[in-house]
Amino acid sequence: MNTFYSKMLIQINQEVFTMKRFSSEPKKQVLTEAKELGNVSAVARSHGISNVTIHNWIKKSDRLKLKKLDQELADQTLENQILKELLKHKCRLTWRLKVAK
Repeated sequence: MNTFYSKMLIQINQEVFTMKRFSSEPKKQVLTEAKELGNVSAVARSHGISNVTIHNWIKKSDRLKLKKLDQELADQTLENQILKELLKHKCRLTWRLKVAK
């Protein structure tokens, strides 16, 4: 079992809980492994992590990818609008130059 996390002790009232904090590189490694194997439970067992934790990481990763794609789409849409406006102005300018000659 690999231990690539840090433990935090949290005290709530009289009870003390242990919480694991994973760094981003090991998370990426686990997510890649889960994707390649297609079996989250097996990967979770091999690393000593709850399969729910891995599923949560997958959901978060998917949300981040979707957010990035939404931003890229917004950027492309804005760029297209700018190019269309520039093209309109160029056509008007070309027409004016032809009329002036």
